[in-house]
Amino acid sequence: MDLNGDGILDLLSGSYSKNDGDMAGVLYWLAGKEESFEPAEPLRTEDGDLLLIHTERKGVDRFADRICTKPWAADLDGDGHLDLVVGNMVGHFALFRGREEGGFERESSFLKLESGERMSVGRHSDPLLVDWDSDGDLDLLSGSDAGGVCLFVNSGSVDRPRFRGKQMLLPEFSGDGDFDGANMLLIPAGATLDRPGRNTRIAVADVDGDGQRDILLMDRTEALVPAQGISFEDCQADLLRWAEEMSQLEANAPEFDIDGEITAEVIEHAAKEEAHRAKRNEFAREHVLTGAWLLRGKTVGRGAEGPPVR
Repeated sequence: MDLNGDGILDLLSGSYSKNDGDMAGVLYWLAGKEESFEPAEPLRTEDGDLLLIHTERKGVDRFADRICTKPWAADLDGDGHLDLVVGNMVGHFALFRGREEGGFERESSFLKLESGERMSVGRHSDPLLVDWDSDGDLDLLSGSDAGGVCLFVNSGSVDRPRFRGKQMLLPEFSGDGDFDGANMLLIPAGATLDRPGRNTRIAVADVDGDGQRDILLMDRTEALVPAQGISFEDCQADLLRWAEEMSQLEANAPEFDIDGEITAEVIEHAAKEEAHRAKRNEFAREHVLTGAWLLRGKTVGRGAEGPPVR
């Protein structure tokens, strides 16, 4: 998008956290040049403050609302000014309205469904605004931590957007195994996935030139494979026992107030959990699977034609 109106495309980026003071995902832009980009600069308000997601929630919930930002700029309300829609860790979408003088309003609001609930993809929203159904207004697509491709159809108008409930253009990833409370997938050594996995990020383009919008998808799936010398069956049994022990350990965790003092009891228990996680390395090792996939578009229903292909 051309953020500064000079006729050259610029880049937008989010971040996990600025790691000092108030934990929040700073938004950055890289001004386009003829053949390159300027160094990244934080987006700021008209007063020079950092442009950060506004939330009334406190403690851990406040952090989760403001970190893992993923921005997309488009004129959502048809007033001729670029707006900013930003994904976050908990899967919601913050809206910064564009100002007539340039830049964005200081305070954001969260996009909501027609029902009044916050729009959500579960965790790790990554918004993309495009007229998916070709009715003249902008719809919202997103990947998610759980995988798949989510669609929120704009049932309003160009200047008064309203979003229906979430549709899945591609289902969330479903695999065998659920260890460590983090959906860790156990696979044989050397195995690959035959479908998109988790942590999906998407782009939309007519890749094959047939006049239909296609979806390009990247994924990242954390998996476990048996350690050297351990059979798949033995590893599976060891993991089940290990996971049960971890659940018991987590159930006995002392209460922790993110805004309060970190006690010696909390530190001691955290060390026990870390030691137990290390035991898993004796029979299973972490393995990360990534891939690039193409979902070919179709005319009817603006869905995807056939299975995704690498």
